[in-house]
Amino acid sequence: MAGAAENSDLQQLDTNVKTAQATSTERQEAFDDVKAKLPEGVEREGNQAELKARQTERETAQKALQDIELKLLQDEEGRRMHEKAMQKLNDMETVYNQWKFLNETFGSTASTDRFGQIAQGYTFSELLYHANANRLTSLQRHFTLINDVTEPLELNVIDHFRFDKVRTSRNLSGGESFEVSLALALGLADMSALSQNASLGNVLLDEGFGTLDDKSLDSALDLLTQLKGDSKKLVGIISHVEKLGERITAKIEVSNQDGMGSLSGAGVRLLSDVQKRWAEDHPQEAAKLEKALKKQEQEEKRAQMRERKTRLKVEKELAKEEKRI
Repeated sequence: MAGAAENSDLQQLDTNVKTAQATSTERQEAFDDVKAKLPEGVEREGNQAELKARQTERETAQKALQDIELKLLQDEEGRRMHEKAMQKLNDMETVYNQWKFLNETFGSTASTDRFGQIAQGYTFSELLYHANANRLTSLQRHFTLINDVTEPLELNVIDHFRFDKVRTSRNLSGGESFEVSLALALGLADMSALSQNASLGNVLLDEGFGTLDDKSLDSALDLLTQLKGDSKKLVGIISHVEKLGERITAKIEVSNQDGMGSLSGAGVRLLSDVQKRWAEDHPQEAAKLEKALKKQEQEEKRAQMRERKTRLKVEKELAKEEKRI
């Protein structure tokens, strides 16, 4: 049994030796084949030096490759950031264009208040609407008030006496200007009445008649007479034109007497009659009022006296100064 085991081990060893020899032979053949391919005259030391140089080049190339890969990553990140920045810029440009449009449409400059003009244009259009809607019959036959096409705050008129020709309000005659002004005044009064939920019962015109010729003045008075009759409004006029006094019966004339204003006329007499009846119905209030008026009159006289004394004193001082010079 022991001999058989030893034979088996020997056979195994023999097999292993043969396998190792075969492997050694193969590797020798491979080495000889590689050696045959090498250039002549190359020694082992030279190969090792060249191998080391190649390894150094390889390491340098790998490091350069790593640097390039890092730069590529940085470039990609930069591209993403650039894309985000461009998107943000586009969003900002969109908002800017919106504000630019609003500024060009409604914004104000050193010379132009666009928003104010637009707001005034709407108000002016409403004024013209009321002025046209509440004109007197004679005004309706003659004019229709409109905005200028290019300048919304400029007033034009459609002249029905000239085949509906559009005219600027700048070249209207005196009488025509009065007609248009009266229409605008009535329209403005209606706008004010609507905003305050009130009604206009009186119309008071202050001057504006001195520039009218006789024909225009007659036309203006006819308009005011028509206004009084059609609308049942009380029409008052303040003017220094004498011809108006000839056409108006109920009036108050103001004259200057010794630096004091004096009232006279049919209107004053009528006012005196009303005051008299009121004083009879309210004797106590009338007495208080008379006392207050007398006190006020005395104070005004004292103030006038002080003013005269001061003026005389100043005149004397000036005279002395002139003599001294």
